[in-house]
Amino acid sequence: MRLLPLVLVLLFASCGSPRPLAEAWPDGTPKRSGTLKGPKQIGAWTYHHPGGATAAVGSFAGSMQEGPWTLWHANGQKSAEGAYAAGLRVGGWTFYRPDGSRLTAGTYRADRQEGAWTTYHADGTTAAAIAWFQRGLWHGPYATFDAAGVRIEAGVMVAGARSVWLAAGEQAPAGSAEAGTPGAV
Repeated sequence: MRLLPLVLVLLFASCGSPRPLAEAWPDGTPKRSGTLKGPKQIGAWTYHHPGGATAAVGSFAGSMQEGPWTLWHANGQKSAEGAYAAGLRVGGWTFYRPDGSRLTAGTYRADRQEGAWTTYHADGTTAAAIAWFQRGLWHGPYATFDAAGVRIEAGVMVAGARSVWLAAGEQAPAGSAEAGTPGAV
């Protein structure tokens, strides 16, 4: 019982007060900055590419990413935007090419792709592929499209593997799903 107060004092002392941290690359440009409480990252943090361009901005709670995050390519174009909960990607995420055009967009649940995901052609607006995910695996309708939006192929994925598959011009057999209709069998 006499040790309990000493243990508590040591425990709280090891946690420490929040303190700022700023690290630099060897050339002196910023590498990362934020706040530490003991060894854990807390609050807002900013990361930089070598050379100083911003690489990522977001927050931590207990060293786990939390809330909205934005990431950038070294050329300054946005790379990704989305949110974290307890260090896992959640909700809507969008990823971008180095030229700034949209690459892919969809939803995460506990760091796994879930529901509809769209991959875009280089223009960033025309869908190149639409796929459905369940617990991080392709599961459900899947279709690819040319730059004019014409379907190239379509099918149904089951637990990450092809099931029914149609090339351009083929018709779906009776009782099968047309790509783009989630949950159809």
